[in-house]
Amino acid sequence: MQNRRSASGEDGNDPRRSFAKSVAEPAGMTKRRRRAVFAGIAVVLGVAVAFRLYGLGRLPGINGDEAWYGVQLARLLDGAPFEWRTPHGNIPGPLHSGLLLLLLLFSPRSLTVLRLPSVISSLAQIGLTYAIAKKHFDRPTGVIALLLTASLPINIAYARFGWDPSHSGLAAIVAAHFALSGNVWASALAFVFALLVHPTNVFVAPFLVAVLFGVEHARIGWRGALVRTGLHAALLGAGLAVLGLAAAPGDARAITGDALTRAVDPSAWVASAVLYSRLLSGDSVYQYVVGSGFGAATTLTDLLVGTILLALLVMGGLALRARPFGREAGVVVGWLGSVASFFILVGSDAMRPHLERYAVCLLVPTTLAMTVLLRHALGRANGAVPAIAAGIMATLALAGFGTRYLHQLQTRGSSSHETFWTGPVEPKEEAFRRIAADAEHNGGACIVADSWWVYWPLAFLAQGTNLLVTEPNALPATAPPGGVYLVGFPDGPFERAASRTPALLPRWDIHGAEGRTVLRVWWMPAQLQ
Repeated sequence: MQNRRSASGEDGNDPRRSFAKSVAEPAGMTKRRRRAVFAGIAVVLGVAVAFRLYGLGRLPGINGDEAWYGVQLARLLDGAPFEWRTPHGNIPGPLHSGLLLLLLLFSPRSLTVLRLPSVISSLAQIGLTYAIAKKHFDRPTGVIALLLTASLPINIAYARFGWDPSHSGLAAIVAAHFALSGNVWASALAFVFALLVHPTNVFVAPFLVAVLFGVEHARIGWRGALVRTGLHAALLGAGLAVLGLAAAPGDARAITGDALTRAVDPSAWVASAVLYSRLLSGDSVYQYVVGSGFGAATTLTDLLVGTILLALLVMGGLALRARPFGREAGVVVGWLGSVASFFILVGSDAMRPHLERYAVCLLVPTTLAMTVLLRHALGRANGAVPAIAAGIMATLALAGFGTRYLHQLQTRGSSSHETFWTGPVEPKEEAFRRIAADAEHNGGACIVADSWWVYWPLAFLAQGTNLLVTEPNALPATAPPGGVYLVGFPDGPFERAASRTPALLPRWDIHGAEGRTVLRVWWMPAQLQ
């Protein structure tokens, strides 16, 4: 009753005090300590949001896949033909495409706008996670979930990517809410929506089933829970039919192959556990984008993350074991079911750098399970202790992201895939600006891109201008008055062609971090073609 009064009674006129006070249950903290806790939470959240926004359009360099979405939606708005399946073969997800479509209606064309939908989804996920955890558990649990969701490195990194997997967390937390509410039909519909957002969300299904069983077991006993859970599982199974529409044809088929072998191979489970810990620490996404992870500290980081997970599972599991099977136990069992099914059916390779986007579907079950385990492992009598522990973990995670991701990209750039190479201005955007200024008074020009990664960002920026962007095999029959600009990465096909073709004149070198050349532009005057 006291918590309920503090939510809407004496603290109702001061939401900051109410929020900070929520980490103590009941009111066992002095006013000064509550203010200190609130300040700590505010700092963590402020840094987490800032990390999602800083240098959004250039750190890292824009992936060609991100710009693909922008070009297709710009064509849709212009009434031009567009592609309705992603390069991988999936139908574009409704969250990313819908938000980006709205932004393109009102925003000028820039590479930053391609990533704004993911930021919006990520911020919405943070807010909903707090509200949902508070509603179904208590306020201290909501604070823990808030801190973990906001600070998880892969959550921040994917909030900075403009593509469908970045929205999986928002879709999954909504589905989790309905499962926690015991709403069978709404949970199934939310699951279908999550599959449309990205097909890998199929692995949220075991989590939803276990959570709903826990809720119903506590409410009506195991017999009624089995009936309700059976209906729920059947509806989720029926919802899988949407994979035939949303997913690439090759992904929609049943997964067989080495599943049984993996299930009985202890070494495969160990390898999967290591990659799972690196998914959570951020090492996987750091290696994917930056080109380097924790380096010499990788083993220590793996041990730290693994130890935290194991300690939470043991200590929190023992605390939950003393209680009847309910929603908390359902969350933990569902998390383990989702992770195990992912590993058995897909394999640990889907968590490796450059492929870790396929494992983003596991993050909501993981975060909620860690929240519940932390809440119970460190004592339910004092909500401040687990909240402080979550704050420490969040601080360490943010420090890792700041140093290993943002600072590295800002000062040294990426040594990973060339599409991520960047500089003070995103290299593809800087090349486009220079070409546009150069060709402004010439009645247009043609830009030829050497690869997918260069073509789509330039094609997006060129929408509505007199610049034609094309690929080497699609040159126009007649050169525009401004001539032809070739844009490519160093040591790429254009550089080799320029060494053999005197008519190709070096125009600009685009420099990135530490003065390294990350993109080159050549020019061929119209009269020389």
